[in-house]
Amino acid sequence: MISSSRIKPKTKYLSKLNITMNMKTRNILVVGIVLALVFLYGCATAPPSAPPPTPGSSTQIFETRICSENTITTSGLRDAEIAFIDVVDAIKSLDEFERWLKLQPCITSVVQGEGVVETQPPMKEFITTFRMLEGPVTKSIDVSILDNNKFVFNEMHDADN
Repeated sequence: MISSSRIKPKTKYLSKLNITMNMKTRNILVVGIVLALVFLYGCATAPPSAPPPTPGSSTQIFETRICSENTITTSGLRDAEIAFIDVVDAIKSLDEFERWLKLQPCITSVVQGEGVVETQPPMKEFITTFRMLEGPVTKSIDVSILDNNKFVFNEMHDADN
């Protein structure tokens, strides 16, 4: 027969073991929750992204050659219009185009014009400041809004001050 003195130490030992296992389980659970929150927070605060450029496309050339050195040249501004045609053709919203512009290293600011320019088809202006070696240059990028919720690059011209 087992004496009660032997059972009590085992019970105390098992009791302590359960507490230890519960602490381990709790720590694992806390670490899991913290990791999940960090992941969710990171996803929620990730910078807005634009569609990735197709290799060899005018947008990739704009991002890697024309606008890669944090400044743009006068000839680069002319070449930028070709990239804008492709980007505007691929976007699903005007906000997406604005986000793409803001991601470019040679662009210091982008402001959507208030309202829509009443033309046929209607247009939206993006007042964009480019960083050039000679100093900042502000241009207006005009995007036409078509009936089928498609967008077309219209032109880039000097912004009215």
